[in-house]
Amino acid sequence: MRLKMGIWSLGVATWLIGISERFMAAFSDRHLSAIGLIQLVTTFGFFVGWLFLKPANNIFKWYYPNRPSPPTK
Repeated sequence: MRLKMGIWSLGVATWLIGISERFMAAFSDRHLSAIGLIQLVTTFGFFVGWLFLKPANNIFKWYYPNRPSPPTK
């Protein structure tokens, strides 16, 4: 589980760097072009998708709210 969380955290940092790079590239010539806007929105969309892929301790907890948690190892 720690490996999954570590990979996810690294991905969050990578996406934040990517978004900031796209933002700087889009506004480097002091105006926003259509291509720059599309790239920025696409990058932000992938980042939001990555946030939804966060690993959970119990993946069925939201689906079975009254189910007891499995024993931990």
